[in-house]
Amino acid sequence: MCVCVWDLGCGNSSLAVQLYNAGFKNIVNMDYSSVVISNMQTKHTSLEGVEWIVMDAMDMSEFPPSSFDVVLEKGTLDALLVAERDPWKLSSDAEAVVDTILRQVNSLLERLLVSKSHMAKRNQSATLSQNV
Repeated sequence: MCVCVWDLGCGNSSLAVQLYNAGFKNIVNMDYSSVVISNMQTKHTSLEGVEWIVMDAMDMSEFPPSSFDVVLEKGTLDALLVAERDPWKLSSDAEAVVDTILRQVNSLLERLLVSKSHMAKRNQSATLSQNV
């Protein structure tokens, strides 16, 4: 069975290489920074089946529904919410951002969302996994 993995907000992380070396060969890495994506494409040309795309997390309409088996989100929401004073009491604008992104992820996701947040507790991190 081929598992399609999507790294939402990949940045310059080595996660794609680690996943590839672990046997996942169908990986889509997305980030809003064209500089980061260009650098990662150049650096990892040997990873056959791994894509690097520039895309805004607020508009992921390029993908059809249920495109991915696994979606990894490891700090993208944190980065978008950095201006919030309290991660447990979001402003209405921040709630709208989170809602927009998670609704799109839900439509694109076939099986599993893994989200790692560094905002959960001061000096600690929490990981949330949800079967969909």
